[in-house]
Amino acid sequence: MPFVSRSVDGAIDGLFKQPQEGRAEEFLPNGDPDVIAFEIAPLRVSSVSARQFRLMLRRAGLIDPAKAWVAQQDDETQDAF
Repeated sequence: MPFVSRSVDGAIDGLFKQPQEGRAEEFLPNGDPDVIAFEIAPLRVSSVSARQFRLMLRRAGLIDPAKAWVAQQDDETQDAF
């Protein structure tokens, strides 16, 4: 049975086993629909490594067009890629 924190729009953005003073003080049962929805929601990716990015480009068949585009950019952009 978790304590939940919510974002400014009211959606659950965290679950905790213990209350978190000033952050997660609302208690909901495990079977609450909002808790279940949060637990089964896919994870949001906030960043990927350069290697992960290039692997996904390759798997999508876009590595060669991406490299061609990067080759036409300035030196700093080429270094970043």
